[in-house]
Amino acid sequence: MKRVFVTRRLPEPVEARFARSFDTVWNVDDRKLSPAEVAAACQGMDGLVINTSERLDAAAVAGLPASLKAVATYSVGHEHLDLNALQARGIPVVYTPDVLSATVADDAMLLILGAARRAREGQALIVEGRWTGWGPRQLIGTEVTGKRLGIFGMGRIGREIARRASAFDMEIGYHNRRPLEPEAGLFFADEGAFLARTDILVIAAPASPETRRWLNAERIARLPKGALAVNIARGSLVD
Repeated sequence: MKRVFVTRRLPEPVEARFARSFDTVWNVDDRKLSPAEVAAACQGMDGLVINTSERLDAAAVAGLPASLKAVATYSVGHEHLDLNALQARGIPVVYTPDVLSATVADDAMLLILGAARRAREGQALIVEGRWTGWGPRQLIGTEVTGKRLGIFGMGRIGREIARRASAFDMEIGYHNRRPLEPEAGLFFADEGAFLARTDILVIAAPASPETRRWLNAERIARLPKGALAVNIARGSLVD
């Protein structure tokens, strides 16, 4: 039976499947491991299952044993892995590219509706015992129906968000490296024009050096007054 090291504890059904299929070694403390610790734990292993909480940099990849035949990341993203170094070592990498697209799109709509209707503030009034009754000026939010949605990064998740937002009669626009089919929405090659027409901004772009701190004070100033911003990408995209 192949030996596999898993960097973090996983949901019980997943762990049960691993136990049936592999000689599995767990990070029993379920703590974040350094790249060097991950490499050390892989000695004598055939496979590595890693999470986004751990990184495999070039130095760690160099320390991986010759016995290691594959790296699987328990995630959609793979920014925590040095893919070039792994390729140079001839170690294949597998990930789950579309498993969370619908789920994250659902979360995006939850955040859009919650921000627009000020749901968290209303909940706080109840939980903190500050509710004194309804008033016509209390927590006036905004409708999402008919709003201009702007998606920065129209990939798989962005498309799912657009499909859901269309049911709210929202106008779909997006800023991407390249235009998609006309049905995807209104493509904006110019970033400034994209931001100026966006009532609700959803950030769904991959993390990269180019997108780091993309949402900054300058870009926020270009949004219309009262605009909402929702980030369902990596936190590094927001300053």
